[in-house]
Amino acid sequence: MEINSSNRIGHIPLSTLKWIRKNSIVFDKEFISLRMLLLLSLLINITSFVLPIVVMQIYDRMIPNHRTATAIILLLGLTLFLMAEAALRYLRYYIITFAGARFESKHSQELIKKTITDSDFYNVGVFQYSLKEIQRNKSFFAGQGIITLTELPFLCLYFGFLFYINPFMALIPFFTLSVYMMTSLYSLKRITRIIQLKHITDIDQNNLLYKILDNLTVIRKFGRIKLFNNQFKKKQARVAKNNYQLNCYEQQLINLGQLTTQITSVAVLALGVYLVRTGQIGIGSLVASLILANRCVAPVTKIFQVLKKVHEAKVMSDVIIHPTSSAQAKEKQKLESVYSMVIPIYIRGKKHEIPFMKGDTISLKYQDKDTKEFLYAPNLKAITKKVYINDYKLSDVDDLSLYKKIAIINAKPNIWNGTIRENITSFGLVDEKKAQKFINILGLGEIIQNLPNGLDTKLTSEVEDNISDEVKSLIYITRQLALTPEIIVLNEFEAGVDRENYIKVFEYIANIRESRIIFINTRDQNLLKLCNRDLLNNRIGEIDTYLV
Repeated sequence: MEINSSNRIGHIPLSTLKWIRKNSIVFDKEFISLRMLLLLSLLINITSFVLPIVVMQIYDRMIPNHRTATAIILLLGLTLFLMAEAALRYLRYYIITFAGARFESKHSQELIKKTITDSDFYNVGVFQYSLKEIQRNKSFFAGQGIITLTELPFLCLYFGFLFYINPFMALIPFFTLSVYMMTSLYSLKRITRIIQLKHITDIDQNNLLYKILDNLTVIRKFGRIKLFNNQFKKKQARVAKNNYQLNCYEQQLINLGQLTTQITSVAVLALGVYLVRTGQIGIGSLVASLILANRCVAPVTKIFQVLKKVHEAKVMSDVIIHPTSSAQAKEKQKLESVYSMVIPIYIRGKKHEIPFMKGDTISLKYQDKDTKEFLYAPNLKAITKKVYINDYKLSDVDDLSLYKKIAIINAKPNIWNGTIRENITSFGLVDEKKAQKFINILGLGEIIQNLPNGLDTKLTSEVEDNISDEVKSLIYITRQLALTPEIIVLNEFEAGVDRENYIKVFEYIANIRESRIIFINTRDQNLLKLCNRDLLNNRIGEIDTYLV
């Protein structure tokens, strides 16, 4: 699946800011609000200064001056502040937990409402993805994500205190934090496509799983367990691969964050020892600097998770979460290879999606008229919203891909105005060398040689030209088969060709049927012998065996 993306990492796009504002509505009450959350974060960060301040006072003043009583009072005060900090953190946890419950309830109601009021808005895979996304967004807006965002503005307080102790002490965590931020942004740029593919493959896998479970009994009866199992394995492998690649990047950044913290601590300690020996700071200032430096870089292991989630919202808003109604333009899928075709068929009054796979040659001899007309729609318009190819509706597949992959060959030839060459090559879609190969295989070469202008002979759909109907039928069949379609529908084609040419077409069909899906409507016994499955009264079974 080709995905076009024009995402930039150098700024936070408007769509992402809109996403943050929309999901932050859960903090719109007087008490459960962003103001309260920011106020609590401010108070928590202010109380965090008590520990380094007390350490500085004890080591630099109390111990050298032997003020034991004052030190005890400071330690008691420190204990009270630490208890106050714990209470503030608990209160913040309560607000976030309450907001999380509101978030889940609100967005679940919106999802169900959209599903009920607009049936085209979500397919099964996107619906399942959206349910999971509610939980992921909840963990962000009611968890470490929102805490990290509210604490980041207060890092300047720690840097300011470090700068007060010694300017060089503030430069070390500032430098390491800047390097980590740039590395995180660069990594996000590299994993954009992985994020896209991860979510799209999740949706595809959910769609296939729903289709399997919805038709499990029928799939078992018709012996199609292996086909769907192989398809599910392929999709599961893609999901696992994308998850593995994304997890690798995340672990690399987490390890880098831990390494950044350790390097910062070692650098601050080494510089602090030098400053202590030169008399520029005391032991207490060194310990306080170490505590403050660690708190400056403490959020680094969480920053990447926050940036990834914010960027993920931007990527997915560009890729997948949009209405699928007719008013929304959709990118058409290109079929490189056909591995399955699913047709809705009614069995005992209930619709089932019957899967066909390569190697199936299906007889339609006794099928009812409605189903035959359903399959033989010349322009495929009547079945575009009902039949699936490779899990895609035909309406979602590029028209050129359908023309190349599906051939409907009727008894009455469909000749285009133009030359024989233009007809057989489909006006340039088929290489002339390849077209010549099919001309020789299907016995058209000798006929063309006897024409005055050869391949450049003009053809029309009028009876007045000098080309017989049998030759027109053979040209028509050659044109359809030269595209090497992977799904072929033969509708009494033998009525339009003579016996000699029929034999050549028959031999070609017999040789390729193991790698094609072929539907045959005929009374010719030779063609019927090629079939290994059949449809009878909207029921499918092995040839000469029917469901009762």
